Amino acid sequence: MERLAVAFLMVMLMIGGEGVGGDVSGEKEKDRITDLPGLPAGTRLGFQQYAGYVSLFGGNQIFYYLVEYDGSSSSPAEETPLIMWFSAGRVCSSVGSGGMLDAGPLRVQRDGSLKLNPWALNKVANLLFVDFPGGVGFSTARNSSARHKEDVAWDADGFLQQWTSRFPEYKGRKLYLAAHLAIKLVPGVLRPIAGLRLQGLLRGNPLIDPDTYLKGFAEFASVKGMITDKSKNRIPKTTL
Repeated sequence: MERLAVAFLMVMLMIGGEGVGGDVSGEKEKDRITDLPGLPAGTRLGFQQYAGYVSLFGGNQIFYYLVEYDGSSSSPAEETPLIMWFSAGRVCSSVGSGGMLDAGPLRVQRDGSLKLNPWALNKVANLLFVDFPGGVGFSTARNSSARHKEDVAWDADGFLQQWTSRFPEYKGRKLYLAAHLAIKLVPGVLRPIAGLRLQGLLRGNPLIDPDTYLKGFAEFASVKGMITDKSKNRIPKTTL
């Protein structure tokens, strides 16, 4: 399934634009996804999608995938919030995991076809999946991938400044930051950015306190019958 998701992303790269300069409205239009191979004939998505690159000072190229609100709820489109999705920090593509496997509107099937995700979060919000920092996923880094929270904050701030220039309709929107393991990097960007109003965090598998989190693994495995009590008691406490 992961390989199929990567193949789908490659198609988005070819359809979406580079977005490396020039007229802002033209950049947005170049990034618009107008066709996706694999969609069943006659399928009307009912929402817009965009994918492309934003160039940062210093040479990093940040790849994004925007899925707009589909109008399912009673909220006016201009008032729906923006969810900015991180994944596992320096090791995992937010576009590939968050966009293709978690909250995005489409699922890639084994035969390469696309299927609508009935639980997609764009039924209540606009979804912005971004491969942070430079060097992760489809984003590129001029030198090497960022190594510290400050690097992620720098890329995120620079990205949003330019991205909201390309999509000015999102300035002033309520913003939620969503992440898995990358929640430990998110505090670096928890400040007023690009005129967006930060409302809160959405956390999945955050691993905020690993010392406490990991201690329950052996007990859980024992209760579920995955290991015997004897095996559980043989696990040194120092390994948890």
